[in-house]
Amino acid sequence: NPVEKDERASSVPIPGTPGPGLASVARGIAAWADQGGSSIRIGVPSDSGVSGIREVAQGGRVLQVRAVPGFVVAVVRAGGYRVTRTDAASGAVSVVWKGSSRPQIGAGGRAIAIGAGKAILTSRGGAARKVGDAKGTIAAIATDGSRVAVFERVSRKAKVSKRVTTVRNTAVRIAGRGR
Repeated sequence: NPVEKDERASSVPIPGTPGPGLASVARGIAAWADQGGSSIRIGVPSDSGVSGIREVAQGGRVLQVRAVPGFVVAVVRAGGYRVTRTDAASGAVSVVWKGSSRPQIGAGGRAIAIGAGKAILTSRGGAARKVGDAKGTIAAIATDGSRVAVFERVSRKAKVSKRVTTVRNTAVRIAGRGR
């Protein structure tokens, strides 16, 4: 079945039932998790589908998945929250961060960016280290491996039609560097 009239694209069945935030693809890697599942599936995407699919347990309910060449990052709920890094080649899973609130994650260029509350953390395979603080609550986070973009909710007082009101919006800023 062609997708958007692209003759190279095809629609093929895969195992599982991924939901929002539970599927990701990057050069040479596809990863997804079932809704309410405790493992991720990793495979190699091609024009004919996904091959070499294997399932890797994450030790808790998978809430979010991000794939980058070489590894997969997941937010997992197991008592508290944790961020795992799964090596695509070996399937080895390591926990890079643990906490009590649900984090935001981003991945790129061999780095992982984590936003936990107002804390900005990064990891390149080991435990995540704090690289800064956001001014507001972190809504989303992204990295290209050398920079971290933080999207944060901020509020300020503003005069609107002769009265002062609180204006809330989202701001982006580049914070720290991926280590």
